[in-house]
Amino acid sequence: MADDIRSDDAEALITALKMLKGVIDVTPQESTSSDHIEQSRVKVQIRKELYAFIEEKLQ
Repeated sequence: MADDIRSDDAEALITALKMLKGVIDVTPQESTSSDHIEQSRVKVQIRKELYAFIEEKLQ
């Protein structure tokens, strides 16, 4: 999922996902501060590359 949610809020979502046809199992993954830092770093890098590409194409 794109956004983090609290573990108690995740139970209803986990139950709903397990009811979908073809879903065998659903396991939650806890994120750490390192995960958030890495996600932010990647977003900044992609944004920089996208801006550079757009600037190059507009010239």
